[in-house]
Amino acid sequence: MQAVKGYVENGQFFPMGKVTQLPGRIKAVLTILDEPAEIFKPDNELDFWKDIDLLVDAAADEKMPDFPRLNFGRELITFSEKG
Repeated sequence: MQAVKGYVENGQFFPMGKVTQLPGRIKAVLTILDEPAEIFKPDNELDFWKDIDLLVDAAADEKMPDFPRLNFGRELITFSEKG
């Protein structure tokens, strides 16, 4: 027997945390608690966005280097109407 915590939203069950591999078709019992579910995001997703915020804040005053222009070895052709 295995117990899995999670929440039900629009008729679908979303586990909280990692779930070990389950066989294809098994009998299960779902117990509904009489308390509202907290908004849940996996820890790794929350950590990802925290890391992105830290990187953006750290790069706010960073000076960008000058990138060399590409030289295609030919003149640019411009098309214009003669009137």
